Amino acid sequence: MPPKTRSIAPREKYVIAAVLDVFRVLEVLDDLTSAGTRATFTEIVQATGFAENFTFRALRTLEAAGYAVQDRRMWRMSARAARFSDRIFSVLDSQPRTKTTTIIDI
Repeated sequence: MPPKTRSIAPREKYVIAAVLDVFRVLEVLDDLTSAGTRATFTEIVQATGFAENFTFRALRTLEAAGYAVQDRRMWRMSARAARFSDRIFSVLDSQPRTKTTTIIDI
């Protein structure tokens, strides 16, 4: 399966490069949640299309922050990440349905 093509390029000159890296890390987390219960490192690299070095550091950062867990070479989303996701959906559900609500537009 070919990697997903992602566009996280600044749309204007005032975008902070470090924040774009945060979005890239969030995409790794997103792929962890999309993978179902668990995914190998290789599956995550293939799904994101990011370099192995970046993906490794992103996963370790997510793990250190409590958003990802590694069990026997398999990665999964943590309970903390699931609670965070639930809070986001709660906010979205409370928004009027007559307009589009955008949390992050990259």
